[in-house]
Amino acid sequence: MKTYEDAVKLLTSPKTFKIDLGLERIEKILELLGNPQDRLKCIHVAGTNGKGSVCAIIATILSKAGIKTGLYTSPHIFDYTERIRILEGKKSRGQEGKLFNKSSLSEILHKQLTDKNLSTLQHFNHSTNVPPSPQPFSTTRTEFSLRKASHKTILNRFVRQSPSRGEGACNDSLSTIQHLNPSTEMDLSPYRPIALSPSNISHSDFTKYVFKICDIADKNGINLTEFEILTAVMFKYFADKNVEVVVLETGLGGRFDATNVIKSNLCAIITHIDLDHTERLGNTKSKIAFEKAGIIKPNCPVFTSEGYEEIKDKADECNSLFSLVTPTEDTTNLSLKGSCQQENLSLALAAVRYLFPQIPENLIQEALKEVKHPCRFQNVSENLIVDASHNPNGAMALRESLDLYYPDKKRCFVFGCLRNKDYPKMMEILFSEGDEIYFYHFKHPNSCTIEELKNACKFPSKEFKSLDELPKDKLIVICGSFYMLNEIISPELVLQ
Repeated sequence: MKTYEDAVKLLTSPKTFKIDLGLERIEKILELLGNPQDRLKCIHVAGTNGKGSVCAIIATILSKAGIKTGLYTSPHIFDYTERIRILEGKKSRGQEGKLFNKSSLSEILHKQLTDKNLSTLQHFNHSTNVPPSPQPFSTTRTEFSLRKASHKTILNRFVRQSPSRGEGACNDSLSTIQHLNPSTEMDLSPYRPIALSPSNISHSDFTKYVFKICDIADKNGINLTEFEILTAVMFKYFADKNVEVVVLETGLGGRFDATNVIKSNLCAIITHIDLDHTERLGNTKSKIAFEKAGIIKPNCPVFTSEGYEEIKDKADECNSLFSLVTPTEDTTNLSLKGSCQQENLSLALAAVRYLFPQIPENLIQEALKEVKHPCRFQNVSENLIVDASHNPNGAMALRESLDLYYPDKKRCFVFGCLRNKDYPKMMEILFSEGDEIYFYHFKHPNSCTIEELKNACKFPSKEFKSLDELPKDKLIVICGSFYMLNEIISPELVLQ
């Protein structure tokens, strides 16, 4: 009888444990499975950094509203089953029913996505006390013609005064959207949020689906990669479980990512773009933006916080609503911390308010308190921060967050990294004179050696051996790679 450990061995074998972008193989295997992805309604999220947080926020809000929500993210930290989760609200005794039933949910989504008589988009900003930002900006109100071939809409535009965030980016930002059709709103302010019951796919189900898919692939000469197997498992599992909405995070890029096998989506979201995986996606932010924009589908809206022309052009090509979201949401209630979370939250709420205007604000704010996304600037104990930042942009967000939340705290870093990352730049961003630095060589074929890390660092350093040897009077920061975390910290610390 096959076990979960057998499934892991298969996924990490030299035959499958590789990256080979393209849609041909995933299309073939899904066709043999009956195209389960065609039965799912997906919110598709791409970007260099922040996409996992955006996915977690949206999935938590939808499930809190009683929508059976599938969540697909990567990579995992401790267990493959972390990638495939179903979040489903559970009613307590005497509590009102779900906010949506299946028929009303379908009708709402259909109306939101097909109504061509769009009303004026309204500026919506709950923020009264916006948290400090590393790049403060001022705003002015002007008129703007929304980019969509079939209609034009007047809305409030914000002109950002801070520097441009990269090649191809413009400084214009649109306000967060509350809704498109006020007539579909319902008075649901008394509605009480329901308790969440999140669940990873079980080891037994995971094993069953992995071997079923691999057997079919082998019989038909389809050489699937690890991520393609997992993506096929996810689509089939969510379809079998009658998930109502899937929040879908891309693995790498967008255009040729296995998740992009879907023909349509409820909306696309593109988070912050920066240089990463340049050997596969291109060596400029504009080229990377082009790849990420590949998830935009015909007549399906796209939300982003950066105005790359490549994203705008793809939206025009697809006759899709293009919305540039201003990062102004108040993060007070959000359980996730870090300087980047205001932008992530603003994107998530723009999409939720567009697609689900019936979800009341009190429910949204309650849901934000329950969002879980481990190892993203996570304060797991009084003096221990765990952060999975693994590229220079992530390192910059971590450094900004440390300076914002712990400006006077002395720091001790435990750092490891993959060779294909710009680890010299990451260390340049993170480390300062006086920091205590420990390097770790973790069990991955592409992990940097201690010598490689030491040679790239201009400050004194030591080899990490145990958390017990670290100073008790400093803020300990573990960072550099997803793949090292499960060797240093226990699941109980970060999955609580």
